[in-house]
Amino acid sequence: MTTGPITSPTTTTKTVVIGTTTSSTTTTAKSTTTETKSI
Repeated sequence: MTTGPITSPTTTTKTVVIGTTTSSTTTTAKSTTTETKSI
């Protein structure tokens, strides 16, 4: 995980691909959305 200056609004998107599963996590200043898709 990367730490640094936090600005508002802040949007961080991380995509991790494990095997045939793609997991995307989007974090905003007020909400966290996690989407998992199986290909």
